[in-house]
Amino acid sequence: MAYEDPYAVLGVHKGASRKEVQKAFRELAFKHHPDKDPSLEAAQRFQRVSRAATTILKEGSLSTSAAAAARQRWQDHSQASGQQWVRSARSTRLPSLFISACLVGGCALFAGALRVHQDMYSYNIATNADERRENPTPAQQRINELLQEKREQKQFSQR
Repeated sequence: MAYEDPYAVLGVHKGASRKEVQKAFRELAFKHHPDKDPSLEAAQRFQRVSRAATTILKEGSLSTSAAAAARQRWQDHSQASGQQWVRSARSTRLPSLFISACLVGGCALFAGALRVHQDMYSYNIATNADERRENPTPAQQRINELLQEKREQKQFSQR
């Protein structure tokens, strides 16, 4: 789809005020409205007028129309000099390789850390459990005494 200058479609100059643009839009919309003229060309003209008014009146329309005008000038220059104006895609191979390397390296690092953690703490837990059984703290001794009393009371009540 070729670029179409919205100001030319509405028939106003580039420095036109908002009110001038709205007035031109109302006149052309009334003239080409599908209810007034049921032909297909009128509907297409009405759509062009609506699109042009929307482009000009919406916020940031100056930057949008300026970018479109610059793109059109570049295309005209490229065609005149025989060069093709083609948008090229960036290569996605390097970023995907980088992401893959980070994932593999991160997984290997995590697996190594997990293995070291298991080696360090699995042995200590077993060793600490044996030590706690052999040398209980005073609080653990009191708990063991209370549990022993509970067991004795239960055995006595069952007789």
